[in-house]
Amino acid sequence: MRTYALDRIESLYPLEDTQWFMQADFHPDLYFQHIVGVSLPEDQDLQRIRFKTTALRAKYIATKPLHPSQKRIVSNDKYSIFEIEVIPNIELIQIFLSLCKDLEVLEPLPLRKRIAAHLLSASQKYLQE
Repeated sequence: MRTYALDRIESLYPLEDTQWFMQADFHPDLYFQHIVGVSLPEDQDLQRIRFKTTALRAKYIATKPLHPSQKRIVSNDKYSIFEIEVIPNIELIQIFLSLCKDLEVLEPLPLRKRIAAHLLSASQKYLQE
């Protein structure tokens, strides 16, 4: 199964002598249930991801969950900790990076390190003179 960005298609044309088949047992709701966005990495498994947000950002994330599995497991006047069960993918990483000022990935450690590497690489570009 592959997904493609429809907004990038410039033209369509039928291919000669090409057979098309519909996968009878494909269910999109099941295929996409454990991911944020549309890319399903083949080398990742379902994981419990915990992230901490500022109290102000927590209000936004509570009303616009990142995934249907999202739960708030800690909440106080300074921060909240949320948990989701997903397969980490590039869309999730992009969301985390876009919220980096107000969000910290706590678990799992490999995802935390991956986010840290992205942030370090980005910050080095701005710190060079």
